[in-house]
Amino acid sequence: MLNQTSRIPKTKTPSRGGAESARSRACETSAAIERALGETSYASVAALVRPLGGPLPPLDPEEAIFIRGVHPDRAREFRRGRGLVRELLPRFDVAPQPIAIGPSREPVWPDGILGSISHAAGICAVALTTPNHHAAIGIDVEAGDPLDRDLWPIVADSDELACVSAALACDTGVAAKKVFAAKEALYKAQFPLTGRFLEFR
Repeated sequence: MLNQTSRIPKTKTPSRGGAESARSRACETSAAIERALGETSYASVAALVRPLGGPLPPLDPEEAIFIRGVHPDRAREFRRGRGLVRELLPRFDVAPQPIAIGPSREPVWPDGILGSISHAAGICAVALTTPNHHAAIGIDVEAGDPLDRDLWPIVADSDELACVSAALACDTGVAAKKVFAAKEALYKAQFPLTGRFLEFR
């Protein structure tokens, strides 16, 4: 499974028409998440999805130290994610506060909060819950295009891809992207519990 130094690239934010398409995708994805949470009765999970573009929320000084000198795109992802976290924390009666970065580049959550942050294709998503309801949580968002063919063997073996492709009635490249996202989410969920860096296979 993917670790923090993986060579697998994230999809970059589109430069042309990116703002409008990202907003559209964010609305669609947010609605899909809300439907999924409602259908599975995960009322104990709170999630937000927003475009990476547009005005950014203020950055807490304690968080600013973590993005000094980083690429502007990475800084935007960081700020959008932390802003969404601050929006969600009051739903759990937790005051908005800085979210630091741990030694393995993982978010350091407030006591009593479990969370996950993901960003790709012009979208940022955050999901929070509490250990009273769930042992762990992990999310991953990816662009809907197929995964590059040369990355398929890194993500899954041929039997796994064939099984997912048949089950979801999609081509192998799209199946590989879905497997990638699922394993990314699982990695994010397990890491706070185990501290283990896992490979995809």
